[in-house]
Amino acid sequence: MFQLNAQSIKAAAISIFLSVGLASCGGTSDSNTSGTVTTAPNAPSIASVVAADAQALVVLNAPSGSTVTGYTVTSNPAGGVDSNAGSSSLSHIITGLTNGTSYTFTAVATNSFGNSPASAPSNAVIPSATAIPGLVTKTAADFSLGGTNDFNGASSSLVTNQPAGGSQTNAAMSTSGVSSQYFGTTFLKLTNQEFCTTANPTIGIEVYSPVAAGNVRLKLEQEGNGAFNIEMDKPTVMGWQTLSFDCVTDSGTATTPPTAAYAESTVYNVASIFFGFPGVSAGETWYFDKVAYVPTAAVTYVPPAAATDPTVKPAAPTVVAPNFISIIGTTLGDMVDVGVNPPWGQATVMTSVNIAGDTVLKYANLNYQGMELAPATGIDVTGMTDLHIDIYAATTTALDVFLISPGPGMEQAVTVNPTTLGWNSFDIPLSSYTIPALTNIFQFKFVGTPAGNTVYIDNLYFWKGASGPATAPNAPTIGAAIAGDSQATVNFTAPAIDGGSAITGYTVTSTPAGGTDANAGTTALSHNITGLTNGTAYTFTVTATNAIGTSVASAASNAVTPAVPSATIVTSTAASWTLGGTADFGGNASSLVAIQPLGGIQANAAQVDKTAGAQTWAGTTFLTLVNQEFCTTLKPIITANVYSPVAGATVRLKLEQDGNPALNIEMDASTVMGWQTLNFDCLLSSGAATTPPTAAYVEGTVYNKASILFNFGVSPAATETWYFDQVTYDPTAAVTYVPPVAAADPMTIPAAPTVVAANVVSVFGTTYGHKVGITYPNWGQATVQSIVPVLGDDLLKLANLNYQGIDFVGSSIDVSTKTNLHLDMYASASLTPVNVFLISTTGGLEQGFLVTPSVAGWNSFDIPLTNYTTPTLTVIDQLKFDAQPNVGDTVFIDNLYFW
Repeated sequence: MFQLNAQSIKAAAISIFLSVGLASCGGTSDSNTSGTVTTAPNAPSIASVVAADAQALVVLNAPSGSTVTGYTVTSNPAGGVDSNAGSSSLSHIITGLTNGTSYTFTAVATNSFGNSPASAPSNAVIPSATAIPGLVTKTAADFSLGGTNDFNGASSSLVTNQPAGGSQTNAAMSTSGVSSQYFGTTFLKLTNQEFCTTANPTIGIEVYSPVAAGNVRLKLEQEGNGAFNIEMDKPTVMGWQTLSFDCVTDSGTATTPPTAAYAESTVYNVASIFFGFPGVSAGETWYFDKVAYVPTAAVTYVPPAAATDPTVKPAAPTVVAPNFISIIGTTLGDMVDVGVNPPWGQATVMTSVNIAGDTVLKYANLNYQGMELAPATGIDVTGMTDLHIDIYAATTTALDVFLISPGPGMEQAVTVNPTTLGWNSFDIPLSSYTIPALTNIFQFKFVGTPAGNTVYIDNLYFWKGASGPATAPNAPTIGAAIAGDSQATVNFTAPAIDGGSAITGYTVTSTPAGGTDANAGTTALSHNITGLTNGTAYTFTVTATNAIGTSVASAASNAVTPAVPSATIVTSTAASWTLGGTADFGGNASSLVAIQPLGGIQANAAQVDKTAGAQTWAGTTFLTLVNQEFCTTLKPIITANVYSPVAGATVRLKLEQDGNPALNIEMDASTVMGWQTLNFDCLLSSGAATTPPTAAYVEGTVYNKASILFNFGVSPAATETWYFDQVTYDPTAAVTYVPPVAAADPMTIPAAPTVVAANVVSVFGTTYGHKVGITYPNWGQATVQSIVPVLGDDLLKLANLNYQGIDFVGSSIDVSTKTNLHLDMYASASLTPVNVFLISTTGGLEQGFLVTPSVAGWNSFDIPLTNYTTPTLTVIDQLKFDAQPNVGDTVFIDNLYFW
């Protein structure tokens, strides 16, 4: 039986408290979009129930494909009174309940043709008499509105002529002057209090939405430290309603994409509200009139003092025309109409300050900050060799400097690390940027680590040729240290800036002292440190040397403790692996050979040819364990003996769960040329250790299938031949694991569509035909896509769905004259919701709409295109299906068309 807890009671009580006085507690829920209604509605479903003192709040989901004029909720046992009976609100308060008695609830939908069947019963709840000590209510008259409180096109003010149904005399009105992605208002700041804690996480807000199926985002941040924030989303219906936000469960991974998770020790005392997030149309007017929360007792918090501006400017650049392209800088000039402060939702406060005659960009409270170049086609910097930037650091802040080209994923960062508190000059070789198109750079982005500090930017320009004398290199970036028997392997990456002189070697130093770097002075990026004492914990730093001098030491590595190896380590050799055929993917070709380069350990080796033009992620799935897993928290190390034909390449080891590839980890190691043993640590080498970050290791998940990806991230111009001949791992004791049974294909097909073909733009479906040139791109998804025939109909099968794209770039479609997007979806018993995205690749404009199946089997949806305000409807060239949240389910799609 469900047992109510204190937080549930408080959340319900706050929601019910705010709801009292609302005329309808929400708007209409007309979910029919496909023509004249001639039947009673389908049954609604119950989204959630929470109990309070002698009453309960029941939140409904509208039935799909039905027009509804009202809902009625019934309690079991009887006795409850639906105070909103007959209204079209999706939130109903049931009064007259007996405290201490367990209740479930059902709901019925009504229209002019009759009543629906009753919904399935809700979870059981037990009303309980409880108070909320310290509950605080703020009304619109208490809010800060207008002026600098508004951002990205919002205009807020206090009004008395709000729509009927609000509970207050006054309301805050916010109108969007332009179509905007981050339309919002910072409306409330607490002094010596914070909005929520783990014990009191609920915040209730009374909101009027002018649109159906909207969204409201609540953002809480720390005054003066906007980088410390949480964001929470709630969907809306049209009209007045109470939205209940939970700081703990609604932040972090609950948002799309994931945002920062709630941290108990952080003071969140400033509130902003974003209407229609992630985008509104010009002229939309929203209202909100009351907020309720339970603050902490007095919290002493002093906002940080603003950083003092520097009094000196950096040295003037010495490059001469035509050997540079200047972006910003007084000496070389600013690019015409460069946008130095685009509204990307950042916490950064950007201003221009005059320092000794130079106009310098000041980034206060930096988390990230963008810069947009005026030419619509970007600039071509292929004739340049370096990017120069001068950075004044008030504190030691690492800065990721991104170059960005148009298109998804066309951005890349190089990290620069100021070594002095003051001006630091950096020249970044453009060869470091391998992802963006240097023929078309149209944006910059700067990301500070740690967030919240202040930095100053000057003299940002591309250049070619010498620019001053060479210097010692920057420090390398330390990677994972992996312990062995009286030794350790230390991995690191080269510094982004070599000082203008090639690096000649690296040296690793142990703490405590005593270790010997067996690879000292070489350019290998993985060094073996010998002479360590088993049982003693060590950390390591590394320096880089060039002809000018030696860098400062890197940050310290993770601590490791050398030890005698486990007696249970397993050595798996190439002779036992699955190679060739379906084991290879992305352009690899593997086979077992006896002839191999000198230096291997085994008589046979796996030869892997990464063919010319192969995918950057080409690889080979070579080993699946039965009733074992490769690693655990206590035994995290896997080694691979590898021959690399090139130095400085990345080898990626991917472990996944057999039958559930969405459950996986990925780990990287760097190579020298020739044979070597690469070490992978399931804990330290996965997650944030990869670039970009991948999934982190989860103890309890069975990782029993291994793939290896050579020269990961590179599509070779000519075929590369790699070898590997053994891997070692320390398996767990017997693990009972049975791969999931594949979902059976449906035995039925959906009803044939009846829209006149002339009014349809078809993407997929037998009735209207599949779009010519349609592809299903590999975007790194775990989904297995196929087309299966059922009763003469083609169905798009998405097995193990996390996300899947449909691509028709080059033959984009104009749907601006259509009103709806139709799809039929066959759902399993899991009833997995799916976010349906429309994408305009130019500018990376995409937006999703969540559809939720109500039955196991075929479900029909007609999504009004008015819900897609971000992509350009005249140029739609991709769709995406994103499972929410039941990753790994199988769904089938049919009759995907605009009409």
